[in-house]
Amino acid sequence: MKTIEFSPKMIAAAKAVFMAKAWTATVRPVVEGYQREILALHNWHVAKRWIDRGITDRIIIESKDTYLMEDKDFETYHQEGIEARKKAKLKVSEDGNCPLLVAENMERQAIRAMLTAMMPITKIDPDDVYGEHWNKLTDLTLRLLAPYVK
Repeated sequence: MKTIEFSPKMIAAAKAVFMAKAWTATVRPVVEGYQREILALHNWHVAKRWIDRGITDRIIIESKDTYLMEDKDFETYHQEGIEARKKAKLKVSEDGNCPLLVAENMERQAIRAMLTAMMPITKIDPDDVYGEHWNKLTDLTLRLLAPYVK
């Protein structure tokens, strides 16, 4: 049986993924917490333009639905989110950025870099893998490299 040798670049890439995942897991409950609080405080409804397109009016209670708000309501939500982020002492490169979106993007970039570094072994181009296959490849690659990460 052939022995696989992992390069320092592969191991460093896996370490970056673990660190990015840890950061996302740290930031997520804080950001989602203040987002829920802001939404619960205001009871914003679906904007008329969306109701006219067939979406049922309701109170927006999840951040994933904030695109359905009136523009002025979203601006208030966004500004209050910036203030909550500052109170939580979460740093971002630009004032209007969401720390959770920044962390999730950093995690995606780290995963892509790891999968790219592993191409000599896996023979799989990350650009050819999508959806659940991407998640499985990521999980298997991390399991493979985890014993080598310090």
